[in-house]
Amino acid sequence: MVGITCRYQTYQFIPPRQAQYVSGLIMIKPAHNDCSQTKGVGCVALIINFIDNRSNILVMKKDTKQKLIQAGIEAMQEKSYHSVGIKEILDSVGVPKGSFYYYFKSKEDFGIAVIDEFARQHAATIRFFLEDRSKTPLERLKDSFVSCLSFYPEKECGSGCLVAKLNHEVMNHSPDMSAAIRNAFDMWQALYARMIREAQNAGEIDPGVDPEELAAFIQNSWEGAVMMMQDHKNYGPVKNNIKFIFDRLLNRLSWN
Repeated sequence: MVGITCRYQTYQFIPPRQAQYVSGLIMIKPAHNDCSQTKGVGCVALIINFIDNRSNILVMKKDTKQKLIQAGIEAMQEKSYHSVGIKEILDSVGVPKGSFYYYFKSKEDFGIAVIDEFARQHAATIRFFLEDRSKTPLERLKDSFVSCLSFYPEKECGSGCLVAKLNHEVMNHSPDMSAAIRNAFDMWQALYARMIREAQNAGEIDPGVDPEELAAFIQNSWEGAVMMMQDHKNYGPVKNNIKFIFDRLLNRLSWN
């Protein structure tokens, strides 16, 4: 390792030939060890330039990976996990074939990343309604489901919930993907349970009802309605689900 002494700071560098064995270090081969005549400006400039270039590369890598995952979400919603090929995903993003395995160990690993990202995006949508303090908790909970109706007709009712769709495809074939799917449902259910607890505190739902159990029931009935919507190619099942859950069932659980 080479030490460079500047007037303001002593920097440690690693020779390029050793770079493959060390990560996280700045790799610069100085022309001379004492750069005090330049008051450290030359060294600092080299360091900043190296860090900027490295940061840009990391951002580009992250951006490419995100594009692949988003392309996977869209393709698997339209088709299925098994019918979507890796080449199709790469072509849609404009990434060379060999690059796929730089970002993902396998198609299964890619599928897990797709599930995790879809789960995160849907959780963000739920949180958007959860934090809308202009409405009551029960109204916010209902709105989080009603908002989905504007999406389904646009996709001709064929896409539905990607996580539920993949669950039927992989539940007997990929334990790791099934675990990611369970985590997604658990994440959403926890957010629904939070709104239910707020509704109980506001007197909209009987406080004797278990929030987690009610959240699981609402989510399970919704996923079933979404599957029927996909089968019938119309959103009647999900509209009926919203009507009976929120206008009938939860009204009877009102504490007021």
